[in-house]
Amino acid sequence: STPCSKYLRLGSHRVEMQADRYHPASDNIRVKSGMSAVAFDLEATFALLTVTTEPPGLAFLINDKKVGEEGLQRREFAPGSYDLKLNDQCYLRSGQRVVLQEGQDRTVQLDAKRRRSGLRVDVEDARGNALAGQVWVDDKNLGAAPGPFELSYCAQKVEVRTQNHGNWSQELALVEDQIATLRAVLTRTSNNSPPPR
Repeated sequence: STPCSKYLRLGSHRVEMQADRYHPASDNIRVKSGMSAVAFDLEATFALLTVTTEPPGLAFLINDKKVGEEGLQRREFAPGSYDLKLNDQCYLRSGQRVVLQEGQDRTVQLDAKRRRSGLRVDVEDARGNALAGQVWVDDKNLGAAPGPFELSYCAQKVEVRTQNHGNWSQELALVEDQIATLRAVLTRTSNNSPPPR
């Protein structure tokens, strides 16, 4: 609310209220001694838009302009049509079009779908004998080698952990919708391996 005051003589008056970005409103008022304040509800000429993402914190675009990663909380927009699209390299660029109307307070959630890849890890000792080991990606246990495993296209590091032959790790450079095959040759001091084949 925006309070204002004005002295008026007793009797009938035509009162009009105006404010930026709102439609004016007017009414006939009979002014009496000791009367209470007069209130007007002005209708907005704009809309309010709140945008969230699931998972939270993803960047998105509005009409191809980057908004950021903090979401959008009840920001004013002119009435019209707006294209909302996710803008995160780890997720498909999905979105939706919204049409905003004057006075509307709209909340939109953008649900993200991960870009997926696959991984297989063959674990061997120096003689080529298969070994048992657990495969970890970005500190998350995916299960027993060799897989294959489905994981995020943006996964960064794979590690194989064994009970008797030490551990092995390597940085990842995955291709979307393809299964990368790695060969982990383990000794008690292993910490790397040849690149994917």
